[in-house]
Amino acid sequence: MSGRLVGFCLTGRTRVPELKVWLAVSDLKERYIQITDEDREKARRFFDQAIKVAGAGQYEYAIDMFLSGLALDPEAIEFHQKLRDTGLRRRASGGKKMGMFEKMKFTGRGKDEKQNMLNGERLLALDDTGSLDYMDQVMQASFKAGCFDTTLWILPMYYRAMADGGKMDYARLQRMRDHYANLEKWKEAVELTAQLLKLRPEDMDLKNDLKNLSARQTMYEGKYEKGGSFREMVRDVDTQQRLMEEAKDAQSDDYLMRAIRDAEEQLAKDPKELGKMMRLADALAKVGKPEFDEQAMARLDDFYQRTGQFRFRQRMIEMAFKKLDTEAKSHIAVLKAAPGDAEKQQAYREFVKSRAEMELGMLQEILEQYPTETRWRYELAERHMKLDAFTEAIPLYQQAVNDPKFKNQGMLRLGQAFLAAEYYDEAIDTLRALIESYQVRDDFAKEMYYSFARANEAKGDLPTASKAFSTVAQMDFNYRDVQKRIKDIRAKMAGV
Repeated sequence: MSGRLVGFCLTGRTRVPELKVWLAVSDLKERYIQITDEDREKARRFFDQAIKVAGAGQYEYAIDMFLSGLALDPEAIEFHQKLRDTGLRRRASGGKKMGMFEKMKFTGRGKDEKQNMLNGERLLALDDTGSLDYMDQVMQASFKAGCFDTTLWILPMYYRAMADGGKMDYARLQRMRDHYANLEKWKEAVELTAQLLKLRPEDMDLKNDLKNLSARQTMYEGKYEKGGSFREMVRDVDTQQRLMEEAKDAQSDDYLMRAIRDAEEQLAKDPKELGKMMRLADALAKVGKPEFDEQAMARLDDFYQRTGQFRFRQRMIEMAFKKLDTEAKSHIAVLKAAPGDAEKQQAYREFVKSRAEMELGMLQEILEQYPTETRWRYELAERHMKLDAFTEAIPLYQQAVNDPKFKNQGMLRLGQAFLAAEYYDEAIDTLRALIESYQVRDDFAKEMYYSFARANEAKGDLPTASKAFSTVAQMDFNYRDVQKRIKDIRAKMAGV
């Protein structure tokens, strides 16, 4: 991609965004995970078995049973705690940590955030019960999965573990604070912001955060401070939404405008200070209105041209990705409203292609600046896949799989790229190696076996394809078109 990025024509997500823009409870309600009574009942059977075998000292088997139950009922807080207690008892009895290769199966981050959460809990139970990194994984993944009661369960444990270690880490505290704020726990958010200020007493943004969070705490004093689950908290959505809109208006008219003026004044005093340049651009972007976004982009472009510092260009790219993400959600909403409209479906397909092309150019820019960061190679490969440029994606995935963070997902995507490019032997070998190393039965495993089956079917090895499709059906009988594929393949094998 060439030229300067001034207008808003782009966006998607190049990195996981910070949680500074706190959400309204109505937004959270839409994202809150839904669990059926049937799944709760199924989970209870796993939990009962876990309790039974844990009492007999079979801790590892019990941990597997707890995790199987939580996969069905991930908001069963009582059994998150029992899983935690079982891990502690295992450690006290002399249980060993996981081996390096075993641990690697669960340290990668896949697209299924619920599974990422459960992987973090498995690592806490079997590898290191006091790991701050594993607790951070459970906190972030549970929130993204919509398991908000689980997030509220892990947060105080995470904080105590850090406090017991004797070192208050600023970044961890900030993430904890933002998760509390996102879940309307203003009291805890205020307390953690006060601790952050002790670490950075001159930080004006933190002082403003403390003021705004304290105001929200006062607004909701007594209403949601009585404890209880997130499910109970969302019952009065309409009233809370009205209050949140009032707070948002007050912040937009007062705090955000004042932040822009302050940033402009500070930059005028020291116009070559890079940090003050970025602070002004961030202040403009925080308003969240198109005209201010345009101003932010223009200022960033000016700073980039003046200084040559890629940080300003990258911030422009991040804003552009966000804009594209917003456009995608708008297209999806239109499709849901008119699912049979062929014209709207075609418009969405064209948008998906143009988005991938724009993101491809931006990612290439970033990769030129950070050539050793695997993440950008993986993201670039994903855009090539969306554009059906499979042979361009293959070498990028091959490089990504050397990074443990992308090992499993990268191997799956590499196998799928080989399959799409009609390199069937290479697809089969790659996916077989992944199957041999990945022993968990989860959503990732379904896609893994399904892709392996498709590759063997394409090559003409129907018995192997049938067996792999059967494995998927045994995990999830309604997965994609697996029922039809099994019947079709068996009919061909029978000569029907």
